[in-house]
Amino acid sequence: DLSKVREKALAKYTLKYKKPETINKYVEEDLDKLGLSTFYNQIVSIAYKFSDDNNATVLFNQNEKELLTDYMKVLESQTRPFQFCGYYISDFDIPQIKFPTSKYEIKDLYYDLGKLGKQQEVAEALGVSGKLAGVNGGMVQKLYDEGQFDLIKRYNLSDVNTIYEIGESFYKI
Repeated sequence: DLSKVREKALAKYTLKYKKPETINKYVEEDLDKLGLSTFYNQIVSIAYKFSDDNNATVLFNQNEKELLTDYMKVLESQTRPFQFCGYYISDFDIPQIKFPTSKYEIKDLYYDLGKLGKQQEVAEALGVSGKLAGVNGGMVQKLYDEGQFDLIKRYNLSDVNTIYEIGESFYKI
């Protein structure tokens, strides 16, 4: 429940900072990093892009097992070697997928671009299009609860396209 997480973060940062705007900034950053929990939420959307494809693809299915099975088929069908590349994927994306699919083996070949700085700031510095305005990872559960599946898919696609462009700037993906 995000409201409980928000309360804990608020209590934590109220002890450290006095200005409400500073406290709120750190609370929102915590929520943005959290997004979803493998223990409480199911995966409904996975976006990806391969270097030999001009377009990103999004898989969406409210049945997590079917979604993950379809994603594994995509990975298994690749004839060329590939690597995972993303922002904080070692802390979020990879565990999100590995936990419910422990019966599948996901290759740990990825670049965690989060070490470069905040995704939107890096995107802006590089002149990359950036993430979908007005949406962040911390909003996905609420969007899901509201049935805004198309917005989740658009956010997921913009996120993977931004990551791909940033990765392309630093690595030959």
